[in-house]
Amino acid sequence: MTGQFRLAEVQKGLPAYNFGDVLGIEVLQHVARKRFAYGGIKTADIFVTGTVGQLIEMHGGAKEGAVIAGIGTDPKREAKIDWRATYDERMVRGPLTRDLWDLPKEIPMGDPGLLADEVYGPSEKAYEVGYVKHFKDATEPPEEVTKSSRSIVIGAGAAPSEIIPLIASCERIVTSSLHGAIVADAYGIPWRRHGAPVGLNQKWEDYRLSIEERGIGRLKDDIRDVLRGL
Repeated sequence: MTGQFRLAEVQKGLPAYNFGDVLGIEVLQHVARKRFAYGGIKTADIFVTGTVGQLIEMHGGAKEGAVIAGIGTDPKREAKIDWRATYDERMVRGPLTRDLWDLPKEIPMGDPGLLADEVYGPSEKAYEVGYVKHFKDATEPPEEVTKSSRSIVIGAGAAPSEIIPLIASCERIVTSSLHGAIVADAYGIPWRRHGAPVGLNQKWEDYRLSIEERGIGRLKDDIRDVLRGL
């Protein structure tokens, strides 16, 4: 499975982790009660998190028959792969990805990060507001964070075990990281998106529409069922 950055990217200044990319495998291991190892796009057997669909297309495809279990793509791009015929789709992030890949309407949807609360458990509330900062976000924290005496800036470039308890300890979340929003939803924490110019707007919409179509409770149930079967 893909997730971690390559060494060359780290040497260029990117963090060793983007917690959202690594989170999927940790949720999978917890739910499936098995151990999994990371693999490259050409060698991975399972893809579980992130906007990896477009990377698979950019690299000329993944291993034939690879399991798709929670990833998304950039819905504005034309699909160059016959996803339905080439891979084993068990779950996609949202309806924009589903429709672009011409998958059945009833296919399970959701991001495995919605089960973060089941993996990491609760945290006592310590902060009024937390700002989850995307690893490419170079903007200053929003005013509601800087003006609060009980606020925290949470950089997304660290391991999930460091990031998620901090998110869970906040009463509300402001985030430029989509997985900041997903983890907030896992814990039932109100959040709003900070308009930092990072990430793909369509991936946020893909996630939002999955909740609008099926609701968080059903998404969690479907994610759990799919990952248990891997």
